[in-house]
Amino acid sequence: MTHRGNVGKHIGSADAGGPGCQTVAAGRRGRGPIFPGLAIGLLALLYSCGGNYALDYYAVGYDAAGDIAAPKFGADAVTKADAAGKADASTADAGTEPDGSAEDEEGEAANPDGVGAADGLTAGQDGAAGGGCGTAKACSEDAECPSLQCSVSSCKSGCCASTAAAAGSPCEDGDACTTGDSCGAKGCAGKPKTCDDGKDCTSDSCDPASGTCASALAPGWCQINGNCLADGQASLASACKVCDSAKSTGSWSLAASCCAKDADCPKGGACDVPTCDLATNLCGFQQAVGCCVADQDCSDGNACTIDSCDAASGTCAYKVAECQDPSPCQTAICDGKSGECKASTKAGWCLINGTCQSQGAQNAANGCQVCDSLASQDQWTVANGIGCNDGNPCTFNDTCGPGAKCAGTIQQGCCLSDADCAPSGNPCTLNSCDAALGLCMPKAKPGCCTTGTCCDAATKTIKPAKTVCGSLPVSTQYQCSGQDVQQRDITAGCNGTSGDGCSTAAGDLVTSVWKTVQSCASGTVCTASGSSVKPTCKSTVPAGSCANSCGGKSSNGVCFCDSVCTSAGDCCADFKATCSCSSGTCCDTAAGLFKAKGSACPGVKSQYQCVGKELQKRTDSGSCDGKGVCGSTATPAWGAWVKSKTCTSTQNCAALVDLSAGDCYAIPPGSCIGACGTLGQSECYCDAMCTQLGDCCGDYVKAGCVGLTACGGSAPNSCKGICGKQSSGSSLCWCDTGCETFGDCCADKALCACQ
Repeated sequence: MTHRGNVGKHIGSADAGGPGCQTVAAGRRGRGPIFPGLAIGLLALLYSCGGNYALDYYAVGYDAAGDIAAPKFGADAVTKADAAGKADASTADAGTEPDGSAEDEEGEAANPDGVGAADGLTAGQDGAAGGGCGTAKACSEDAECPSLQCSVSSCKSGCCASTAAAAGSPCEDGDACTTGDSCGAKGCAGKPKTCDDGKDCTSDSCDPASGTCASALAPGWCQINGNCLADGQASLASACKVCDSAKSTGSWSLAASCCAKDADCPKGGACDVPTCDLATNLCGFQQAVGCCVADQDCSDGNACTIDSCDAASGTCAYKVAECQDPSPCQTAICDGKSGECKASTKAGWCLINGTCQSQGAQNAANGCQVCDSLASQDQWTVANGIGCNDGNPCTFNDTCGPGAKCAGTIQQGCCLSDADCAPSGNPCTLNSCDAALGLCMPKAKPGCCTTGTCCDAATKTIKPAKTVCGSLPVSTQYQCSGQDVQQRDITAGCNGTSGDGCSTAAGDLVTSVWKTVQSCASGTVCTASGSSVKPTCKSTVPAGSCANSCGGKSSNGVCFCDSVCTSAGDCCADFKATCSCSSGTCCDTAAGLFKAKGSACPGVKSQYQCVGKELQKRTDSGSCDGKGVCGSTATPAWGAWVKSKTCTSTQNCAALVDLSAGDCYAIPPGSCIGACGTLGQSECYCDAMCTQLGDCCGDYVKAGCVGLTACGGSAPNSCKGICGKQSSGSSLCWCDTGCETFGDCCADKALCACQ
């Protein structure tokens, strides 16, 4: 079918031939062709209403050019069409409203586009039926249906129908400040457009008409170089640049405390000229020319004046410095360049070693020297030929001679030195020349003695202080060290000043090292009762126990711990747990019990000693302790010494003092000559401990270091009491820090604790 346009809207109106004509709708598509009879009826209706209308649609097979020409389907079709047309026309006439204008107006109100509810025909009905689409628009295709937001319009059965668009379908809500408009449950809506410029100092908004974002600056804020700044906030580059929104919101304003010109700056001191630094906008001062603020501003170039500044007035003052004569024989004058008071000696005076001497004065230390100011004002002058005193009672006619030496004629019978005196005949005294008297006088030898318990008769020397001299201890002290009972003795000692100086004074007493005199057995504990009372071993084993009693009666009860107690029924409660065994050297395997305490067992302790280059060893026979352990007794039964090994010519044999260990050690390189009692020359040692540690120098014996065990043992070549000095003996050994480098240390330097 060809669409020709809409049929006239109001059939029966004044223009259409009068009342009584119904609105004729365009034929519908999609429901089949309009039959010829129907078409004829429609045409008759249109003509009867007086309208000149063109048909909207032609039925299939209808020839419009023939003006109701015969259908092209044959005679039967024409007859059917005629019949149908008559029937349709009669039906249309019968259904015509008395006044169609009201219905048309109602339809026009519901459909602004002019297509009323009665404009269309429902399929199977003729146009006379009217009102087939109700308030909906009649249509013949989808394009005729109005387009609404968020709905899908289509032509169904000749009427426009709408369905909701799918959620999320794009639409336009008419607001330019939204984006991504889409259909939803509440119709077409979009997301608000983001207009936030990221600044805290602005209020952001959007123009709904144009969608343009706008930002308004908040009161009390500035926006400078894109940065938000609150009133009073200063620039990081300059404290003089601040935000002052009352003056400018887009540029920096000058801070109240800053300046823009010199006149903005406050006045200063007397010499201060106010200035404004235009680069920083800060006030400062320049010093007025010729004005002073400190003493250094007043230098006149003369070192002999005291320059000062009066800060209140800014003026300089100069005072001449005065020099004081340093001594009665000197005059001081100021040097204008250095400002130093330089002194010169007055005529007729000498200034020698800081002391004023008048012309002709003699040197108190040497009468052959005098002050001669004409020869020298700062040195003594030799006066040959004048009388003097050489201080020697054995001379007379003393006279000054060459070299400012005073010499006289020697008197016969006087001594001038110890060499002039004969021997005394007493080993502890010597005749010495008394220079003041010129006579030989007896003098005691320091550190020498002939008798007394503190005298070393062999060397006739006084034994060192705190050397044991009493045969019995003054007192004995005890202590517990774990399970060991230990004892030490306090004995009288030498005072170090006299051969008879065996003293019990507190400072001279000698205290021995602690030594173990008893070990408490297991099951007991060492219990002290005071430093002067020997501790006791108190039992910690409960009464009636086999502890330490295996093989006999309980040591602290009436029960037994032997092999027959089981049959006798008198075993201690802990008999099996304490005394039973199955193997071991201290187990009676036949009875299944520990051997009794004291039963012999193989040795468990060894001792070592050195005899020359030979290392010897002996072993304790040992005994059972009553608890299945083979151990040493308090007084071991040592076997004979037997050779363990022989050290080579390049080894030292060394054994510890307690004989618990010994072996052969390679002799380290070096020498003990001049180093007895300390570190040898190189890596070896020459003290008493080296024989126990195997690090003696190879010449330890030949150098004479054997037996040197105490400070003072090598008197008079000893470091005793003279650390850091030279000894008084004939060998001239030393006790200072350099002796080890030169190899001339006294033998007992280390033993005397000299550093």
